[in-house]
Amino acid sequence: MLDDTKQCANCSNLKRDLSLIDIFCPRCTTHYCSFSCEAEHASIHQRFCRPMLPDNVQGFELSCRDDEDPIRSVEIHSRDEIHSRGEICPLSRYIDIPLVMYRHLKQNSMTMTYNPELDNRLASSLMVVPDSGYVIPKWQQNVGLVTVMREDHKPLKLKTLSMILAYCQVVMSVVGGGGGLKDPISPANFLKFCRIYDCEGKGRIYKLRSRFKKIEL
Repeated sequence: MLDDTKQCANCSNLKRDLSLIDIFCPRCTTHYCSFSCEAEHASIHQRFCRPMLPDNVQGFELSCRDDEDPIRSVEIHSRDEIHSRGEICPLSRYIDIPLVMYRHLKQNSMTMTYNPELDNRLASSLMVVPDSGYVIPKWQQNVGLVTVMREDHKPLKLKTLSMILAYCQVVMSVVGGGGGLKDPISPANFLKFCRIYDCEGKGRIYKLRSRFKKIEL
């Protein structure tokens, strides 16, 4: 039911009659005082309607090379700095699973003294530039602990992350080595890659198993 905190998006009316039906968009919860207001506002609303983002989202922390278990599941909260300071992983844009990664260290990785203990091979792989096969310079050293999540706020699955890591490593190896990929980077060709390789944590690649037929990313 409508209360005095819910304003009609069409006529800006505030309804205090709690007997009235609460009319709202189920996708973004925009409220209306009547069905006629909802209909009048439809053409405008469709252009701006966005689903509400969850308060918490599933992501992963990627730690440094000496850790026994470098991939750890974490719950990312709405106020975490990854939302404001995270950076898009370039290749992930090409496959329609955009990932955002946040480096926890505050120091500039390019100006601080190189520390091999801060090498993070998995995080660096995610920052490969598809055209060159090289990792963005500031993500090549002194990376340290990072958090990664999906930009669309969908839960990030371990299998999805593992597949993307493996794909990035192939691009680094082939394109970075001066060669060319057999298939251009695209959502369809990424799924094709996923059907060929069964990837599990830590960036390792395993041959397709007979049971591994359907890909759910």
